[in-house]
Amino acid sequence: MSQPIRIRKSLSRFSEYQKNIIELFTETFLPDDPLINRLIPNIRRRRRFLKHYFAYRLKFAILYGEAYVTSPEIEGGALWVRHARRSLWKNARAGGLTFYLTVGGRMIVRLMRIANFIDSLHNKHISSDHYQLERIAVRSDARGKGHMGALLNPMLAKIDSMNLPCSLETENESNVALYAHYGFEVVAQSIIPWLDLPHWLMIRYPQS
Repeated sequence: MSQPIRIRKSLSRFSEYQKNIIELFTETFLPDDPLINRLIPNIRRRRRFLKHYFAYRLKFAILYGEAYVTSPEIEGGALWVRHARRSLWKNARAGGLTFYLTVGGRMIVRLMRIANFIDSLHNKHISSDHYQLERIAVRSDARGKGHMGALLNPMLAKIDSMNLPCSLETENESNVALYAHYGFEVVAQSIIPWLDLPHWLMIRYPQS
């Protein structure tokens, strides 16, 4: 299987890639993401929210992290961010302000409560400088063909070479064993209080 393609603005057909990646993540997380489903039960509102959200997070990953797809056919994609490089200015430059204005104040308050809860776990269990696997998705018709490993392994090897840990979060228990296969381990299992929703923080420490 070929190496993943890194998404950059200089990439030929960048706008087409951008549109299709947003669609991939939206349709993957639309039906069964526990957190988003709990926040937004209405499927049409949820789809609209996810398109805006992934447009914002894709741009952030391109500017301040790394974004990859499996191939021009976009069987799968992954977004990585480096926590040491976060700032309000960078969020705004990536489209955070537009996203916040689009989804509205009430939703932003709820999202900030969740972010603060998750950040408190990060601060307790992991150093300030680390990578985070923010999102990974594989099309339903392309699963079981090695695309997830093709997206994860090269980036994890790069993070290992930098001697940095990598984190991820999930609210789906079935994902825990899947990520453990790639060296992640659970460091905190919690309940997001106001949503009564299970949450797992997983970390992969540098491996030689």
